[in-house]
Amino acid sequence: MTGFLPRIIPAIARVTAAIAGVALISAVILLVSGIVFRLFGNPIAVTYEVMGLLAVVVLGLSFGDGQVAKAHVAIDLFTARLNKPAQLILEAVITLLSIATFIVVMYALWGYGVGQTKTGTTTELLKVPTWPWVFVLMFGFGVVVLALIQDFLKIIQAWITKTPLEDEQK
Repeated sequence: MTGFLPRIIPAIARVTAAIAGVALISAVILLVSGIVFRLFGNPIAVTYEVMGLLAVVVLGLSFGDGQVAKAHVAIDLFTARLNKPAQLILEAVITLLSIATFIVVMYALWGYGVGQTKTGTTTELLKVPTWPWVFVLMFGFGVVVLALIQDFLKIIQAWITKTPLEDEQK
């Protein structure tokens, strides 16, 4: 599969994964600093709050790269017994259902984020608005949707060209 999508989607996923990596390193530094400061009787008061915000970034922005890299666990006890056309059909259906599920979650996150902008919800101690974090999570799920669309197009291409899907994903 050549063209725009196979180049841009992995690039977006790599950038979001890099941001997630920076957030993870920041969380580790904050956690270790909190432990050290607590040993000296001076705990960091906002550790819990900041860890929660960083967790949203780490988890939300790492999903897309996991989908692009096929890093998720797949159990093929049932599908391995099917013939290749049936495997492609099942894979296409599962991919479409996954796309639909993530779009529904993104829609719900959009509504939740908009509601948070209207109410002005903030974190308890730092008073950081919470709505940007909702939209970060929604964006991360959007990257997953793009990766799933790319996967679906690969399945369709494998069906049309009668080539195994494994060859298409390399």
